[in-house]
Amino acid sequence: IECVTRFSVLPHHARYNMKNETLQVVSKEDMAASIIEVVPAEQKAPETQDCSELQLATEDHGYSIRSATSADHTYSIEVQYENKGTQVNLSAKQSKETQTDPWESPAVLPCTSAAPAIMKDPAPVAMKQVPVPAAVEMPACEDFATEQVAPSYRPTSQPFLEADLSFERPGMCSSPIPEEPADTTYEASWDESFLSNSTSTAPLHEEPKYIVFESCLLQLLRPCVMCQAPCKVTIVPDGTLVRATAVCQSEHSRTWLSQPLINNVPACNLLLSGAMLFTGSCSAKVLRLLRLINIQAFSESTYFNHQAAFLQPAIERVWNREQQSLLQARQGKTVRLAGDGRYDSPGYSAKFMTYTFMEMETNKILHYVQVQLGESPEVKSSNAMELHGCAKGLTFFKEENVTVEALVTDRHLGIKGHMRSKEPQTRHYFDAWHIAKGISKKMLKASKYARCEVLAYWAQPASNHLYWCAANCEEDGKLLVEMWKSINNHALDKHTGHGGVYDRCVHDTLVGDREWLSLGTPAHKRFVSITMQKVLLRDLEHVSPAGHTYNLESYHSMLIRFAPKSVAFTGPIMHARTRLAALHHNENSGRVQAVTRKGQPKFKRRMQRGKMGTDRLKEVKTPPTYAYVGQLLSEAAACCNESSLREALGNRPRDRAPLPMAAHYPRLPKEQLVEQRMSRYSRGTAGSS
Repeated sequence: IECVTRFSVLPHHARYNMKNETLQVVSKEDMAASIIEVVPAEQKAPETQDCSELQLATEDHGYSIRSATSADHTYSIEVQYENKGTQVNLSAKQSKETQTDPWESPAVLPCTSAAPAIMKDPAPVAMKQVPVPAAVEMPACEDFATEQVAPSYRPTSQPFLEADLSFERPGMCSSPIPEEPADTTYEASWDESFLSNSTSTAPLHEEPKYIVFESCLLQLLRPCVMCQAPCKVTIVPDGTLVRATAVCQSEHSRTWLSQPLINNVPACNLLLSGAMLFTGSCSAKVLRLLRLINIQAFSESTYFNHQAAFLQPAIERVWNREQQSLLQARQGKTVRLAGDGRYDSPGYSAKFMTYTFMEMETNKILHYVQVQLGESPEVKSSNAMELHGCAKGLTFFKEENVTVEALVTDRHLGIKGHMRSKEPQTRHYFDAWHIAKGISKKMLKASKYARCEVLAYWAQPASNHLYWCAANCEEDGKLLVEMWKSINNHALDKHTGHGGVYDRCVHDTLVGDREWLSLGTPAHKRFVSITMQKVLLRDLEHVSPAGHTYNLESYHSMLIRFAPKSVAFTGPIMHARTRLAALHHNENSGRVQAVTRKGQPKFKRRMQRGKMGTDRLKEVKTPPTYAYVGQLLSEAAACCNESSLREALGNRPRDRAPLPMAAHYPRLPKEQLVEQRMSRYSRGTAGSS
């Protein structure tokens, strides 16, 4: 039977193999290895002046060690096995050659010859004699929780001292424990120092995690840490958690968990649920992906329980802190806001509408209002939801002592009337982007009529002219209208005599051929009918001179990542996903344009969907950041620590949400519907036969 005895020393390791009769000394400082030369039993160890003996407290083996030092940096060890009546004298010498791999086991050597050197060792240094403690007691076995692992780094070299040598059985502690507190010879071993530094103090979501195959896990857990006998390993999964129990033939038992617990909730289960929600992912797709490659995960019902108990409260807390920080910085001040509504589904059958307020100077989301169809008598249709959300948002800013100086919206008729009658102190502007987009659409539609194809060319110039008028009218609505009307003469290649305040075009002499219109043609008549609409001219007086809502439209496009319009969500989940989108937008609202290695601004080409074959350049922004996700995961762990899953689900606030839209209509029992379907099918089958 092969018997391996390990000598654990500071700063060296020694491993003795009785079968091969070799002893390897490995330095912990430089990972150097030396081979102990085996001396026949009839020979005596060299006599030295400095010698100490250590009798180990192990009755089952009954061996003792005599260790000595010599001036030529040679170590001599005498091991006596009392219960076997044998004696082996070992003489250790440091090598002077180089070992290629410090972790590689030395070659098997004959017991009658000196072992070949396997690595180069530094020159001998002066020995500092340190007394070895007398008989010490060691624990009978090693705690599984403090199992030692090989380090992934190589410390610096340090000379091997005789006084640092101590003997250790497999399963014993790595260093002797002093009997008295006054014993100054005790130092923490290299293994203990490594274990103490291995405990991570970083948050759980920042700690690295790995995917482990079951075969590799069994290979690691099968040997018993107490007697090295093979164990029977039982693995019980709990979502992503693995609970392994190993029992050997000697009935040594240990239990190992693959991850920590947060108030009895597996940490990775909670973190994975949070990562799915905080990134706007679909839980069904992520869990199906894991099942396809047989990675253990929890069920979808567990995800929904985590979402309701811990994740939604975490999102609410983080968003409330973010919003309060923004509002406190603006209390007692005036702000210029852009507002727009976003429906949860395309068409006119929306259930939820989110009205968002964005500060135009900073592009920060300050507030949003979620409106559900039928939540109040004023919200009887989808069209009324936008007005209700805008009015509630303006009331919120008054309660927070934030003065809204100007509000930029689209040309919603209900909002126009509300701002004129209820909010006269707030200047109400119309977004130029919405108006310009409407004019371009009308031009393109009119170009499909006979002899009006040229209007497709004038769609973009008309849009550009509106932006130029809004930027140069000096907030004078009357002047803006006069400047806008000049496009009718400009399209006829007439650039003077417009009449009114704006009498002539201010552009330079035009060069090149243009698709000019002819007076009295169908194309010109339709062009004038679009540019001279009474409603358009009235609204042009209130076009925003500077602020626009295209940043808000970009936010709505990004919101689709968190709350797709093709998926129906409940009210609380819609709130949570909208807050996630707002947190992501606020963190990345200040991104600048990226540059190349040479310092040139980055652009990318983009094909316009509405204009076949037309390219335009788009700025490339710096990559987005996701620091808010770390805050959300930490807050979710804090929520999990505060209460158990059952308590958190029971303490959820029960808001009085409006009834579902299906509740307003009578519904037949499901059994009756099945019976009707089967009877129709039976009648159809009988008729066909």
